[in-house]
Amino acid sequence: MNTLEKYIITDINMIPPVICPCGSSKRLFAIESEGTFSLHKVRIRKNPIIHYHCKNTEIYYILNGKGNMELDGKIFPVSPGNVIMIKPYCRHRIVPAGEMEILNFCIPAFNGNDEFIDRKKEVNSTAGNSRISKNQTNDESQK
Repeated sequence: MNTLEKYIITDINMIPPVICPCGSSKRLFAIESEGTFSLHKVRIRKNPIIHYHCKNTEIYYILNGKGNMELDGKIFPVSPGNVIMIKPYCRHRIVPAGEMEILNFCIPAFNGNDEFIDRKKEVNSTAGNSRISKNQTNDESQK
């Protein structure tokens, strides 16, 4: 990574992945952007966890694979080239039909303290069928 100039060039293949509710993520630029944004290349797992953020807006760009995007309980089919903007407090996950990778742009930069999971939600998912109980545990659930 070259940080002497006003630009950064990096190889995402050299970034170690971390586990996240969606699968595994390679996260870039959170520190270098001074917290203004971060970029994540995410390999979506088979049963991603519904989650939300109070501060982050996320933009998903589907690189490869097909599946269903769940946004506040509504299901939308997605495929390569689709772009989804997810605003704060929107409960979301993307359920792949097979292998799937996305680019996720987080504004401001991702912060693990701004990632929330409704622990008592019952989730039974397949690529085409999701069932979520209304039993939520977080006070933010009405937002």
